[in-house]
Order: sequence, then structure tokens, then C-alpha cells
Amino acid sequence: MNLIKEFSGVLKFSLESNLWLFLLQEENGVRAIRKLSSTDFSELWSHANDYYSYQILGDKIYLTTTGKEQRTEVLNLGNGNALSEHFEATFHFDGYFKTRDEFLCIATLDKKKVYVLFDVKSEKILDVFTPPLGINNVYKLAGRDNYLSVKKGQINLYKAFESDPVWEFYIDRHLGVPVKVGHKQIDNTDNTIIVKIDDLSRNERYLVGLDLQTGKVKWRHQGYSNFELHNGKLYNIEFYGQYRVLNAESGEIEQEADLQKEFERVDINCEHRFNVSNSHIYFKHAIKGKFGVLNTKTLKIEEVQQLPEGNTMSTEEYPIPVDNRLYVRSAPQNNLFVYER
Repeated sequence: MNLIKEFSGVLKFSLESNLWLFLLQEENGVRAIRKLSSTDFSELWSHANDYYSYQILGDKIYLTTTGKEQRTEVLNLGNGNALSEHFEATFHFDGYFKTRDEFLCIATLDKKKVYVLFDVKSEKILDVFTPPLGINNVYKLAGRDNYLSVKKGQINLYKAFESDPVWEFYIDRHLGVPVKVGHKQIDNTDNTIIVKIDDLSRNERYLVGLDLQTGKVKWRHQGYSNFELHNGKLYNIEFYGQYRVLNAESGEIEQEADLQKEFERVDINCEHRFNVSNSHIYFKHAIKGKFGVLNTKTLKIEEVQQLPEGNTMSTEEYPIPVDNRLYVRSAPQNNLFVYER
């Protein structure tokens, strides 16, 4: 694995259509959004402003600035030219989800934070609502019509823009443990909500499957510190190499292996989030700034890479594979490394 490119000051990045690399980058105190060719990294255009967030929708890129007078600007995705649209709301793109024609996200409207449903084609706000449990407790669900709200051990499912929950789930009452639901520990299939639950008092961790329609417990497992959902399967890799694959609907363990010796062979561990493809898992030991590539067919680690000295990784980020390359962002250093396999 060879390091072929390094970018500094990268706050956020994304790859579109495997053709373009977008960087939200800060250099010498100046922030800019840059569009690069993903082939040779040549710059196609850049636009400077005090941006902190962006989202690409269709042939446009929406960017929100920082500061007291926040606003959302719109650029043409092809050439980077500023467009003339002005919005009455400032989009924050936190907890958003999108379809081809619309997106739902947190926005500031009339100096209040609300959730808005925005139509991309007409460029109009279709609906606005204030979540009953508060704007900061909304957890996105992969669908337009409902969302999860999580607060102090309570999980509620709401129909979007309605004030009464479809169902309520109290973790202590239904599972019998005093717990804390951590941020970004929920995912879902069409029928099942998967929740990772931490029992802080006893240092125990649970993985629970809830019926999306009723909120009833479908299955539960103890001793799981992470998971990723891919093609209807739940993947779990513990720090020292305990490996499991579960059916997300039934909770049945379909594959289990102890990879501790394999981890020790290449001197790496698995920490927090990882990335699953059809044939490989891309994982990292965040604090050490190391990442590895696990073949899910052979359960052998094919490669291990150490980031340049002084670079670590965020617990919520992981290597992103595109063709024969891996994109790895180092935080809090904000460096982006591109490796070729």
C-alpha cells in the first residue's frame, strides 16, 4: 500500500460518482470548498468563504457558513459559480436524510431551530416541524415518513410532522438495566431498528433489535461494543478480534470467529467504527493511527498501514475504499491521506 497524496486542513471530504473529490479545507485561516479530479487531484474549481458544512444535491452544492449571520449559499456543482437562490432558512445538514427529490434536515427559521422538508426541484420548503423531545434529540431514520427521537434512555418513533409518538420504548423498563444510549449507535433495516446500548453501571454493552412498527424487542445480545450494517447483515469486531456476523432481522449469529491471533500477527486492534464492503472490512486502531484490511472470505488481514507520525483517527471515521484507493482522514490533525493498493 503506497501513500500517493496528502491534503492538510481537511474538515470534511466526499467523493461523487468516483470522479470528483470535494474538500472542505482550511489553510492559513481561510476556508474553501474545492472540487478536484479524483484521478490526478487537479483542481477544477474552488470557492472561499467561512463554510462549516455542505451537502451535494443533484447538480448543486449547498454550503452553510459559520458566525452570527449564518446563511446557506448555493453553487453550481459543475463550475462552482454562485447561484442566485436565497433561502429563508439556514440549513445545518445535521441528522438529515435525503431522497432524489427532497431532504429533511435541521434548519434555522425565524431565529429558531426546526426540522424542514425541502424540495430540491422546486427549491421550496414543503413543511416545518419542531420535534416534541427537542431538536437535538432527533435521530434520523432511513425514510421520509418517520424518525427516531432519543433522550435519556427513551426511544420514540414519530411520524414526521406529527406530535404524538407511534410507540415509546423505555430502555430501563423494557430491558431492566440503567443505561445510556450513545450518539450514532442506531441503524435500521426496513423492519428492524438496531440499537447499541451501554450499561454504564456494570460496564456491559447490548445489541438490541426492535420491531420498527411496534417497538417490541425482537432479539438481544450482550457483549457487543460496535456494529455495522451491510446488505441485511450486522458485522461486529471487538477490540481483540472477536468477529461475528448476524442476521439483522432475526438476530441469529450466522458466523463467529476468534481473530485474536490474526490481530496479534500484524499488531493491530479494532476500535469503534469500521467500513464493510462485499469482500473486505476496513477497520482502524484509532488512537494508534493504524488501519487494516480484513478479507471477509478468508478472515485474513491482507494489509496494515500506519499513518504518518503524529496522526490519529476519529472514533467515528474509517477508511473509505474507492476502486484501488483508500481515503483516510486523520482527526484532530485534519489531514487526508490517499493510499493506493
